[in-house]
Order: sequence, then structure tokens, then C-alpha cells
Amino acid sequence: MTGECFLCGRWGEVQVHHLIPGANRKKSDEYGLTVTLCPDCHTLGPKSAHRNPEVMKELKKYGQAMWMKKTGGTVDDFIKEFGRSYL
Repeated sequence: MTGECFLCGRWGEVQVHHLIPGANRKKSDEYGLTVTLCPDCHTLGPKSAHRNPEVMKELKKYGQAMWMKKTGGTVDDFIKEFGRSYL
């Protein structure tokens, strides 16, 4: 797919990244908690979401904040839905 990378802003090939991954991947889809990332920012580069724990942590925080804004939910509501807080 073609689009803009959420992290670096580059335009070109992008991949969907689930902000709340693992067992909650389907919930990320349901709530629209995804961003598009270029291959370097998603999986290939040393600072990519899947290789750099700090980048992954910030994306999870962003995902939780997005969910709370979209739903009007609290941190406790997020924990009930996703099992933990990233904030």
C-alpha cells in the first residue's frame, strides 16, 4: 500500500502497524488503533517499531491515548479492555 509513514513522514510503501499488538491485535483493528509505517520504521531499521523498545513503548502510549480520546474512556476503562495501561 502507498501512503505516509506516521513516524518519519516519508511517502511511499507503508505497512499497517497495530498500536496495541499481540492478543489485542483484533481490538486494535476494531478501534482503529493502527498507523502506517514505512518498512524502515516498521521492521527493518534499527529504530523501527519492532526493533526498538522505546519506539514501541511510545506507539503503545499513543494508541492508548487515541482509544481514550475516541471512547471517552479512562485509564481504568482501558485496563479493563486491554489488560494494562501504557501511560
